[in-house]
Amino acid sequence: MAMGTAETREKLLDAAECLLLTEGYSRTSIGAVCARASLTNGSLDHHFKTKEDLAITVLERWLARNGGILSEGPHTSASDPVEAALLYIGHVADSAGRLWSSGCLVGSLSMDLAASSDRMQQCVEAMFKGFVAEHAELFAPLIATSPHRNTPTPEDLAEMFLSTIEGAIVVGKSYRDPSPLVRSIRCFGYFAQQLAGRDAAPLTTE
Repeated sequence: MAMGTAETREKLLDAAECLLLTEGYSRTSIGAVCARASLTNGSLDHHFKTKEDLAITVLERWLARNGGILSEGPHTSASDPVEAALLYIGHVADSAGRLWSSGCLVGSLSMDLAASSDRMQQCVEAMFKGFVAEHAELFAPLIATSPHRNTPTPEDLAEMFLSTIEGAIVVGKSYRDPSPLVRSIRCFGYFAQQLAGRDAAPLTTE
């Protein structure tokens, strides 16, 4: 029985996602994607004009899936914005295995795009900047209510969160152990709790 168009497209996206995570953008070929999906090259040409189109669609699907996971947390029902931000960080830690068990697709691609594709590099950059902007808004109440001086900006805090996640994913891969990711996110949460003055151990207020 022939596969439907939607099923064929999903098989191509699944195959491309796996290869992009393990091989990177420059080493993932159209032929390899089709071979992994057990489809012909013509099947891919029917759905995606270029390798860039395929990779961007994979990225968008990956982000939408992870965004759905993050939107399920207890922070969504918190009325206090500081509590919501802290609950969100805890939810990210709890969901780390579901989100990044195979790595971060955006982070993986960012490391080999400099000389590969300007369009892909711009797409990845925009996704990272979007993450920072979204989380800066979420974390802004932590800064606004902080009893401490010399606090970071919401943007700095969001970028720190992004760097914490991406760095811990790399460390976890080198250890072949995902636990550094969860621990690092929880440590960030402890810092955020202190920053907001919600912890017994205050930050230095010099």
